[in-house]
This record gives sequence, structure tokens and C-alpha cells, in this order.
Amino acid sequence: MRTAIRKALGTVVLGALLGYVVMAFGGPMVQQLALFGQREAPEARRYMIGVLQNEPETLSALSPRADLVSRALQFQRASRRRASGGPSL
Repeated sequence: MRTAIRKALGTVVLGALLGYVVMAFGGPMVQQLALFGQREAPEARRYMIGVLQNEPETLSALSPRADLVSRALQFQRASRRRASGGPSL
């Protein structure tokens, strides 16, 4: 009876360790392959960092081309936020 319990417990522990090791190495590889969903575009990442850091130059370079008035308003809002120390969004 004790040997059966010992074998069952050994199997469970070995399976848990093996599963942990496989997931530790396999998880990052699956993320790099981007099998589930699409990877983030570099332009999207730069745009979001520009929004969070309140960089009008980055935002205007990556934003869709707009008329001169819209771009001037965007620069004005960014400079007002920067001057007031308000939130970057």
C-alpha cells in the first residue's frame, strides 16, 4: 500500500516539475511566435509613448496628416498641459 502511494505521489510531483519546466521554456517561445493575436506595430508603440510622455513632435509625426489648424491646436494643448503640469492625456 505504501509503495502505491509513494509511486502515485512521485508521479504527481514529477509531472508538476516537468510541466513547470516545459512552460518556463515554451511560454516565451510561444509569445515570440505571436500565434495568438498580432504583434504590436512599432509605430503604435511610439505613438502611445508620445501620448504618455506628452511629446507633440512624436505625436504630429505619427498622426494622420491633418490641416495646419488641427496640428496647431494639438501643439497648443500639449504646451498648455506641459506648462500646467497636468496629466499627459
